[in-house]
Amino acid sequence: MTEQILVVEPEETIRQIVVSLLSTAGYKCAGAKSGNDAVSMLASGQVFDLVLSSLMMVNLDGMGLLGRIKDKYPDVPLIMMSEVTDVSVVLRAIRSGAYDFLVKPFERELLLRTVSRALEDRRLKLENRAYVKRLESLVKSLDEN
Repeated sequence: MTEQILVVEPEETIRQIVVSLLSTAGYKCAGAKSGNDAVSMLASGQVFDLVLSSLMMVNLDGMGLLGRIKDKYPDVPLIMMSEVTDVSVVLRAIRSGAYDFLVKPFERELLLRTVSRALEDRRLKLENRAYVKRLESLVKSLDEN
């Protein structure tokens, strides 16, 4: 199964470059130009395994999008991207639930490594949750006997 990634970036050139880099690496990608567009795409039923979002956007910025994703899609990691190098901004994003923070411009290899780690972390969490449910079900069935 190929992972689906949503790239949320208001600058079209940057969005296209990131989508192209990820597509070349074998991921399926979609792009959104704003936080509101990303929310609409998620609400439409499209399933994404990961979101890469710019921090600075009009109307719904990256932090607002992060809050909505954590609320409605808690299993979807979000990697924040920004030119901002202020450590307090980075820490705020991470403490709010961002998986990681990439400072633009970033190297291709750093992008791919970060995406791969986030997707692996998500996969392991989902597997662990399924394992716990199976164990709980087994214990329940043993208690009933």
